[in-house]
Amino acid sequence: MRLAILLSVIVSMVAFRPALAEAPSNHMGTKGYILTVADGQILSRDIVVRVTPDLPTGAEPELFLDNSWKADGQPLALPLIGLGHDQVWTETNAQGTPVTRSGTIAWFRVPPPARPTFLTPQGYAMPRIQWKEDGTTQVVMLEGRKAVGFGNLTGGWFWTGILTLGTAFALGMLARASGRSPAAYLHDTDGYWSLASFQILLWTLASGAVVSLLALMRLNLPSIPDSLVILMGLSLATAGSAALLTKVPILAGEAPPPEPEKPEEKPEPAPVTLAPPCSTWDAVAGMVYEGPRQLSLARGQMLFWTVIMVAVFLVKSVSDGIVWEVPWQMVALMGLSQAGYLASKKVSG
Repeated sequence: MRLAILLSVIVSMVAFRPALAEAPSNHMGTKGYILTVADGQILSRDIVVRVTPDLPTGAEPELFLDNSWKADGQPLALPLIGLGHDQVWTETNAQGTPVTRSGTIAWFRVPPPARPTFLTPQGYAMPRIQWKEDGTTQVVMLEGRKAVGFGNLTGGWFWTGILTLGTAFALGMLARASGRSPAAYLHDTDGYWSLASFQILLWTLASGAVVSLLALMRLNLPSIPDSLVILMGLSLATAGSAALLTKVPILAGEAPPPEPEKPEEKPEPAPVTLAPPCSTWDAVAGMVYEGPRQLSLARGQMLFWTVIMVAVFLVKSVSDGIVWEVPWQMVALMGLSQAGYLASKKVSG
């Protein structure tokens, strides 16, 4: 019931969406000027607009957002932060063809009090730019007075957190229903945390949070880079291979050990195995154990690079506003770390 209410709130929040202009949106207005405003810009950063041809030297343009998220319905005036003349850029027109333009690039800032509340992950407005020239106000608007979407980072993180925590809570309840702790998702057969499972957890949370954040702020799914798909596939393959090495040694190429003759007068000594964890921290530390509490450098390296790459992925994705394309060199480095982890597991197994 609670889940249904939450979903209805989200649907009602994002259901109304004004007709969006093509990204980028442009219109030939005063004196043949063309205004270009990219769709999906984040409000907590500077708003970039482009004007073709170049604005007159000394012009101080102003950007207004009409029909915005403001409750009073008044145009939102944004202060000018920077201005660059004689700039050259490439954009894609409505037909999908790359077009090279030149002109003025201007940066404007949305003050924090003027941004949408944390309950709104996105806002829409109709941009127009104006400046004084020879005592006359020159105005350029978007074609058809269409709206452009702007992402609200605070609202996006709020609803991303709600969705992530809600999903994690549901998975935890499923574990509780089976009579086990939610941490059992990460447990290996010996009761310690599995490094491969922990890696899958980190990448799932990071990629899921970034995709949800960008989708909520723009109401469309972002492009998923091939390198991220390969990286997730490597993590899943590593976990599967580790499970085979642990549970089915015959499939890993190992012959079953011969059974020793059991003397009737002497009992067989118990095999040396890793003792069950005595605490939660002990179970977590088991990710870097290989054998009876023996630290493994290969496991430590894999854990190190996993944490570093996940942190960089989150920072770069949020900073750039797109799902970060992990460099192929880093994908190869992660693959080598996982290969070393599996090799050490096979030797110790």
